[in-house]
Amino acid sequence: MEEFLSLFIYALYSAVNLTIKLLVIIIPLTVSYEFLKLRAKPDKVMKRERKLIGIPEEGFIPLITGVFVGLTYGAGIIIHAIKHSNLKK
Repeated sequence: MEEFLSLFIYALYSAVNLTIKLLVIIIPLTVSYEFLKLRAKPDKVMKRERKLIGIPEEGFIPLITGVFVGLTYGAGIIIHAIKHSNLKK
């Protein structure tokens, strides 16, 4: 019974530790994305570069987020942007 209790306490400690690490990473990323989304005017942000690669105004911020933040978080942002805006393929 003591082994089970010590294993349970260790697992709980590890879970709390991992949760704190994830929160320290994800909360600033989410806040930064929302801030960028509110502050950036898509029609003025890198207009020439967007036209060169064929990215619409609504898709530029999610694309940049995906490139800089990484595949997993960026894919979530892109999927969210597709569902909540008028992005086409």
